[in-house]
Amino acid sequence: MLQSSEKMSGRSFCDAEADILREAVDYCQLEDLGYLGHDFTWANNRGGDENIQERLDRFLANRSWCVMFPASFVTHLTKRRSDHLPILLCIKEDLHMPKKKKKKKKMYRFEEMWLRDENCERIVSDAWDRGGDLCSKIAFTSSNLSAWSRDKFRDFVKELQACRGQMEHLMGEPQTEEIIAQMRAIDDRIDG
Repeated sequence: MLQSSEKMSGRSFCDAEADILREAVDYCQLEDLGYLGHDFTWANNRGGDENIQERLDRFLANRSWCVMFPASFVTHLTKRRSDHLPILLCIKEDLHMPKKKKKKKKMYRFEEMWLRDENCERIVSDAWDRGGDLCSKIAFTSSNLSAWSRDKFRDFVKELQACRGQMEHLMGEPQTEEIIAQMRAIDDRIDG
């Protein structure tokens, strides 16, 4: 059995895997969709001369897909506690095609941070004890939690946006030990 550290015919197992991937990309006629944002998607999280950054992560598509979704684009997002940046593929159809405008309904999401507040349990309990069928209990609970969250965590959302902006700025700086320490501090502040 081969392991990645073993050599096969003077080449590493990883080189052979890379060749297989290149052949598959060529065979399927896939092309890199490019990106907006930071130039690299991976860093070793070391500072100074030991810092290494690469663009490892990418989206690939064939020509048919690119023709079907010509206005789509890839964005490199702000990193969080990882050596990889998340990347986002925004799929859009041709911008020149007229579309009906739909009113976007905000999707409800339960936030884990709500559990850290003692009022969350009371809000859920009050909404659940209110009576009614299961669907109305769920709707009432989500409505009450959303209203409570807007009042309680409004400043948190602003701070989170500020932290993301600071992180994005630091990602563009030379990756010194000090910059990396500041990035870790921002991660800690977000998690706090």
